[in-house]
Amino acid sequence: MKHTHKLSGAALLAVLGVALAVPTATKAEANPWASKGSVEFDKDTSDSGDITVPDTDTDITITEPTPNTEDKDMKINAATDLDFDKHTDLYDGKAKEYNAKKFSTTNKENGEAIEMQHFVRFQDYRATTDHKYTVSAAMTSPFTNNGMVLEQASIIYNNLRTLTSKKDANQDLIPVGTATGAVTLTSDGASQTFVSNTDPKKGFGQFDLLFGTNETAEDSVKLSIPAGVTIAKGIYTADITWTIADVPAAAE
Repeated sequence: MKHTHKLSGAALLAVLGVALAVPTATKAEANPWASKGSVEFDKDTSDSGDITVPDTDTDITITEPTPNTEDKDMKINAATDLDFDKHTDLYDGKAKEYNAKKFSTTNKENGEAIEMQHFVRFQDYRATTDHKYTVSAAMTSPFTNNGMVLEQASIIYNNLRTLTSKKDANQDLIPVGTATGAVTLTSDGASQTFVSNTDPKKGFGQFDLLFGTNETAEDSVKLSIPAGVTIAKGIYTADITWTIADVPAAAE
């Protein structure tokens, strides 16, 4: 037993000796070097900014509404004018509600007449990771005819939808937060929000805020006049101002 133990010890020493005799491999020293890659994108200069028919699979350009030609990444591109038609019930003193007619325009290519629902086109092409913004409007000038004002008259928008304005656009980027109920603009000029995009990863692109469909267009925008308002003969006009604005990041 003792002999065996010594042999075992001698064998161990021999193995250790061999192990110690093996030279140690030298580790290569890291020597990193950086290079770069780049790619550049620019606006499509072939895009004329013409307004196309919304909510269709076509690219039909139309003469109205007038496009906003400002060279801005975030802007209101266009908004349709409202026509509440002609009426003769001037002096009865009753409350009144009138539907806006469908928006009438013409095909820019062939001059054919086209009718559609009212809409507002807007875009956000900013180079940022945060695309939170609001689309709002205000009646910045009340309905006025030769100095006479339709006191407390309001415009009521219903059946709001937001879609991409370009048929091949990414549908996943449609902004969230389109108002689900009626939105009312009052003659005192108070601003109202129609779209509140709270998702920073959505809302990049060009979109249409639509009021109804082609079938429900005439029930989607209304003029409301309360009882007792003095109404004179003539055309009353109002100004509606649309605004798109980014939402500032919350202070930490």
